[in-house]
Amino acid sequence: VGAGRGPLVREAIDAVARVSAAAVNERPCGGRRKALHATIVAIEKNPSAVLYLQSLKHGDPSWNGGHEFDEYADEEGGQNDNMVVPGTSDVTVIGCDMREAVNHPVLQRMIQNPKARADIVVSELLGSFGDNELSPECLDGVQACGILKKSCVSIPQR
Repeated sequence: VGAGRGPLVREAIDAVARVSAAAVNERPCGGRRKALHATIVAIEKNPSAVLYLQSLKHGDPSWNGGHEFDEYADEEGGQNDNMVVPGTSDVTVIGCDMREAVNHPVLQRMIQNPKARADIVVSELLGSFGDNELSPECLDGVQACGILKKSCVSIPQR
């Protein structure tokens, strides 16, 4: 939430790759490893930042599950759903104000499907990462719109 120009999105993508690589080196429980793959939804209201995020998605396969860019993927709410590449992330870029999130089609699908709701929400809007925005009302919109699971973890929490 408040993805800006993507530094936290990049960190989340890198974290998925690191955890996946570490899992490959461990002995699998029960003889099978699960492919670690993340679906990341980057929500930003600034139109210039949204264009920049879309350009990153267009040019960087790490934002597209390790695949080439599909220009219709965000409209459909995901990409290459049946071809999961372990250690990768699919990023969906959404341009909207979180206080009006219930009107966005991709977010509406998340609201209607409890399994598609967010497990983790990461934001700099509280200012804890050296940012000076301090916009907790946007995070209130995230909680109120229904895109978070009940067990969702917020980073930062305080």
